[in-house]
Amino acid sequence: MPRWSKDSRDRVRAGRGTLRKLAVSKVWYFQYRDEHGDWKSVSTRHTDKDGAIDWALGHSLEVTRIEKGILKPEDKVSNDSIEAAAKEWLEYIKAQRTAGTYRTYASCVSNLRAYLKAHMTLRRLEQFTVVEVLRYRDWLLKGKRREGGEHKARANQKKTADNNLVILRSFFNYCLSMRKMRTNPIHEQQKGVQLFFNEKKPLIETYTRAEFARIIKHAPTDLARKCRLLGASGLRIDELAHLEYSDIDLGRGWLLVRTKVTHDGVQWTPKDKTDRKLPLNAELCAVIDELAAETGEDAVGYVFPGRPGPRPTSRAGASPPARSPPSAPASAGWSRAAPPPRASRRGCTPPAPDRAGSARPPAGARPRPPGRPRAPAPAAPARTSSTA
Repeated sequence: MPRWSKDSRDRVRAGRGTLRKLAVSKVWYFQYRDEHGDWKSVSTRHTDKDGAIDWALGHSLEVTRIEKGILKPEDKVSNDSIEAAAKEWLEYIKAQRTAGTYRTYASCVSNLRAYLKAHMTLRRLEQFTVVEVLRYRDWLLKGKRREGGEHKARANQKKTADNNLVILRSFFNYCLSMRKMRTNPIHEQQKGVQLFFNEKKPLIETYTRAEFARIIKHAPTDLARKCRLLGASGLRIDELAHLEYSDIDLGRGWLLVRTKVTHDGVQWTPKDKTDRKLPLNAELCAVIDELAAETGEDAVGYVFPGRPGPRPTSRAGASPPARSPPSAPASAGWSRAAPPPRASRRGCTPPAPDRAGSARPPAGARPRPPGRPRAPAPAAPARTSSTA
């Protein structure tokens, strides 16, 4: 039992309780009833009466605030609507991240909006609790099932649900830092409710050496060279489409994948947003030598040029442009239609138009399927012969 001072001046009423002074250490203690109605005795760590009274008053205010559920000014949040907060967050992502990241995040926000549309009562950020996160996760899995089908979700579907939750967690972290909500309902925890499936991405089945050799053997020459170059370098399809002869340094044995402005004036960047060098191996050198031998000494431009065509309407949001003028350079990539012979794509005069005004197809070209719009003719400045 503590020995309290028996002096009447060492017993003072303050705040929600009483201050009493120990007889030996001279430290003041505050005795009060907490929010549950239990008696407590807490040391003020003060030996002077004025300091102990100030501490007791502050502690009483804190206990009363907790008892009445009154928030501190710094604990107050705006609790905005989920739609308004998501729109503001996407604007922030658009300004801070790349266009590809913005498209990915916007796709996940579209899933969230579809979920909100199906749950009309869910409108505010504070309503998104751990229970609601579990419901949203189950909704993501059910949304991937076929209508009328009762099959289990596959591993890649669980992985997609995890990716959506990761992006949603980033959204809630933004709202937390902007004082729009108090806690983030999506967080990692070793014990308790597990929100993530933690599914590993399924391994991609690749071709065996025998299968790859059969593809090269039976593919057309141009397609076989593309497959050989892709297999020997590990380039992506988009990177191969933008590969130019100026990116190949045979002297130093490097192949450069770099950010560039394409011939049609579009800023192109590799997927990983960084330039990199790849060493040239024997297979790469063999393919490059074949292409250079077929092209000649003036090996410039794209390694695999394609005939120019209209842009996809889903990106530009407009109708395909008209036929390119004769002075316009060829765009990167290749189309599904068979390209014209290499001679007509590398600086030679394009085929002359017939009497109806349309260009004659080059010899050996595949006929255009019915219903497919005619691609614009490849344009390149005509060369003048010195002997003409």
